[in-house]
Amino acid sequence: MEIKKTIIEKFLNLVRKTPIISGLPDINSDDFIESVRETMVTIIISTMPIWVGAFVLASVDGNISPSFYWGGILELTKKGELILYSSSLLSPVLYVLLVDKPNYKRFPSRISHFLIVFVILVIAAVFYAMSLVNEHDIDNTRIFAFIVFVISVSLLVVSQAYKNYMADPAGKFKESEADFSSGYKNHRGA
Repeated sequence: MEIKKTIIEKFLNLVRKTPIISGLPDINSDDFIESVRETMVTIIISTMPIWVGAFVLASVDGNISPSFYWGGILELTKKGELILYSSSLLSPVLYVLLVDKPNYKRFPSRISHFLIVFVILVIAAVFYAMSLVNEHDIDNTRIFAFIVFVISVSLLVVSQAYKNYMADPAGKFKESEADFSSGYKNHRGA
């Protein structure tokens, strides 16, 4: 049991030294699960033009089968459109990074998050423009766009987990209590 505990502690210390994920060992499971929920809702709503569009394409062909649906998704993402979705998924990450709120803990790995988001945005913009010019390399465009999408979703999950973790419930409760007390005093004329 002691060996297992030592291995886990060493692993957590290694993670704490790793940019981007350094704060994950401190996040409780509720904060992480909530960030996954938030991200799933964001992805479902933001990619609606792709998955609904694929359904429309399949139904126009009169064959609503998984292969036709998948073909519609491939058709709608062949020019790297997922890169655009990836970029839009990164804007909440930047917001969480750049806005400090009272009674919140400091965002872990702020600089490394900002740098990776900036690099992804620049590479994505260049790659998307190149994919519009060179339409012959559709498979590599899709693969690259999918990789960028997965990285963007991962960054969004991690940053939202940090955002959920950073909130200081005790500080918020104190503020609420102080607001209530002052409101009560004002109401009573004290």
